[in-house]
Amino acid sequence: MMETGRLVRWNSSKGFGFIEPDEGGKDVFIHISTLKHMARKPIQGDQIAYIVEQQADGKIKASKAHIVGVVTKSDSHAHQNSTQNNIGKKRSPIKMNKATTASGTMSRIIIILIVIAIGRFAYQAYYDITNSTGAEVSTQPQKSK
Repeated sequence: MMETGRLVRWNSSKGFGFIEPDEGGKDVFIHISTLKHMARKPIQGDQIAYIVEQQADGKIKASKAHIVGVVTKSDSHAHQNSTQNNIGKKRSPIKMNKATTASGTMSRIIIILIVIAIGRFAYQAYYDITNSTGAEVSTQPQKSK
């Protein structure tokens, strides 16, 4: 049987709070996962409809709860949004990966070509220096005495 109560404490960073039952009695624990189907997160003062469930440790908690007056996400709408979000999230990284891979490959090719050009230049300079010292030796026949 559904009971109702007012959310008297809510810790949004930890995702739980307590409901003060309209019928009186001990406050009832509620976790955000119980309200995940709601269009918005709960705020202190919300009227909550819930079913009381006893936990293994003897404590009571709210289950199958909803915020009174707040729409719920419809299953088809929620599924459609999650599908669209997943498609968008899946497509964007793929496009970025292709672009990154292409530009990364092009960058590597350019770096390799620069290294080859520097190597070729250094080799040519070394070749010219070593051959120019040998070329300065005179090739004219020496006169005999």
